[in-house]
Amino acid sequence: MIYVCSFKYFLSKIAPSLEGVRFEISPITVGDVKALLAEGFVSAVGHKPTAKLLSDVLGIDVPSKRAQISPVEGDVIVSFQITH
Repeated sequence: MIYVCSFKYFLSKIAPSLEGVRFEISPITVGDVKALLAEGFVSAVGHKPTAKLLSDVLGIDVPSKRAQISPVEGDVIVSFQITH
Protein backbone atom coordinates (compact mmCIF):
# COMPACT_ATOMS: atom_id res chain seq x y z
CA MET A 1 0.00 0.00 0.00
CA ILE A 2 1.16 3.53 -0.70
CA TYR A 3 0.08 6.34 1.64
CA VAL A 4 0.33 10.11 1.26
CA CYS A 5 0.52 12.27 4.37
CA SER A 6 2.19 15.37 5.72
CA PHE A 7 5.56 15.04 7.44
CA LYS A 8 3.99 16.47 10.59
CA TYR A 9 1.37 13.70 10.56
CA PHE A 10 4.09 11.12 9.95
CA LEU A 11 6.18 12.34 12.88
CA SER A 12 3.31 12.73 15.33
CA LYS A 13 1.05 9.78 14.48
CA ILE A 14 2.98 7.14 12.56
CA ALA A 15 6.64 7.23 13.63
CA PRO A 16 5.89 6.61 17.34
CA SER A 17 4.09 3.38 16.42
CA LEU A 18 7.13 2.17 14.48
CA GLU A 19 9.31 1.60 17.54
CA GLY A 20 11.81 -1.10 16.72
CA VAL A 21 10.96 -0.94 13.02
CA ARG A 22 13.59 0.18 10.53
CA PHE A 23 12.42 2.83 8.12
CA GLU A 24 14.20 5.12 5.70
CA ILE A 25 13.58 8.78 5.00
CA SER A 26 14.90 10.12 1.72
CA PRO A 27 14.02 12.99 -0.60
CA ILE A 28 12.42 12.16 -3.95
CA THR A 29 11.47 14.21 -6.97
CA VAL A 30 7.99 15.22 -8.08
CA GLY A 31 8.43 12.82 -11.00
CA ASP A 32 9.20 9.96 -8.61
CA VAL A 33 6.09 10.79 -6.58
CA LYS A 34 3.92 10.82 -9.72
CA ALA A 35 5.25 7.41 -10.72
CA LEU A 36 4.63 5.95 -7.25
CA LEU A 37 1.13 7.37 -6.94
CA ALA A 38 0.14 6.24 -10.43
CA GLU A 39 -0.07 2.73 -8.93
CA GLY A 40 -2.80 3.89 -6.53
CA PHE A 41 -2.59 5.27 -3.01
CA VAL A 42 -4.50 6.14 0.15
CA SER A 43 -4.61 9.83 1.01
CA ALA A 44 -4.28 10.91 4.63
CA VAL A 45 -4.17 14.60 3.70
CA GLY A 46 -6.83 16.11 5.94
CA HIS A 47 -6.49 19.75 4.91
CA LYS A 48 -8.48 20.56 1.73
CA PRO A 49 -6.27 23.42 0.49
CA THR A 50 -3.18 21.23 0.95
CA ALA A 51 -4.79 18.36 -0.96
CA LYS A 52 -5.68 20.80 -3.75
CA LEU A 53 -2.11 22.14 -3.85
CA LEU A 54 -0.72 18.60 -4.08
CA SER A 55 -3.22 17.75 -6.79
CA ASP A 56 -2.16 20.80 -8.79
CA VAL A 57 1.58 20.14 -8.37
CA LEU A 58 1.34 16.43 -9.14
CA GLY A 59 -1.40 16.49 -11.76
CA ILE A 60 -3.08 13.66 -9.83
CA ASP A 61 -6.24 13.90 -7.72
CA VAL A 62 -5.16 13.83 -4.07
CA PRO A 63 -8.40 13.70 -2.09
CA SER A 64 -8.74 15.46 1.23
CA LYS A 65 -9.32 12.74 3.80
CA ARG A 66 -8.53 12.54 7.49
CA ALA A 67 -7.54 8.89 7.44
CA GLN A 68 -5.85 6.95 10.20
CA ILE A 69 -3.19 4.80 8.60
CA SER A 70 -1.35 1.82 10.00
CA PRO A 71 1.52 0.92 7.71
CA VAL A 72 2.92 -2.59 7.67
CA GLU A 73 6.19 -3.98 6.35
CA GLY A 74 6.58 -3.24 2.66
CA ASP A 75 4.27 -0.21 2.64
CA VAL A 76 5.47 3.13 1.29
CA ILE A 77 4.64 6.48 2.88
CA VAL A 78 5.03 9.54 0.69
CA SER A 79 5.33 12.33 3.21
CA PHE A 80 5.69 16.00 2.35
CA GLN A 81 6.46 19.27 3.99
CA ILE A 82 5.41 22.60 2.50
CA THR A 83 7.85 25.41 3.15
CA HIS A 84 7.52 29.11 2.43
